[in-house]
Amino acid sequence: MSRDEEFENKAKKYLHHTNEFFDLKIKDVMKKRSWDIPIIIKDAEILDVLAMLCTNDHLWVVDNLDNNEVIGLITEHDILHALRPIKKHRFFGVPSRRGLGLALFEVAEHIMSHDPITCTPNDKVGEILQEMEAHGIRRIPVVKSAENEIISEVTIHQLIKEFYSAVKPFCEICGTEKCEAAGSEKS
Repeated sequence: MSRDEEFENKAKKYLHHTNEFFDLKIKDVMKKRSWDIPIIIKDAEILDVLAMLCTNDHLWVVDNLDNNEVIGLITEHDILHALRPIKKHRFFGVPSRRGLGLALFEVAEHIMSHDPITCTPNDKVGEILQEMEAHGIRRIPVVKSAENEIISEVTIHQLIKEFYSAVKPFCEICGTEKCEAAGSEKS
């Protein structure tokens, strides 16, 4: 077998493994423990938001705990905007609340990013990766489609781990040492 044929065979195996990964359903990769999802109600006070962000890098904001309808997201980045010093600007009209400091935010709903992009358990990983890239987001809530009730979440970190698991057998077959070295660093 020539080197070109050998390379072509390896490339076909790699593509097969990656396509299998992209065709996985979200329910196969999402967090299974729903109680680990960081959730806060829209009416929670800002001090409660800050307390929860001490142990989480994001919070899904829900309408209420009875229906868990996801309506927004608060990330560390949102808090960064609120914590920065108030700048004195010359402007006309009313400034954005986000630029005026944390003191003006009373509840979670005031600081959250509204209308998060969601997915369902039956969506495919490939589709969700495209959404994440297109919108520059790192996490997506998994919802029951009709009620928009959050049941889990998918993060780019989880998808990287799943992709590694999908291509690792290929790397072991073809003898790629870099993958084996990367596996020893896996958390």
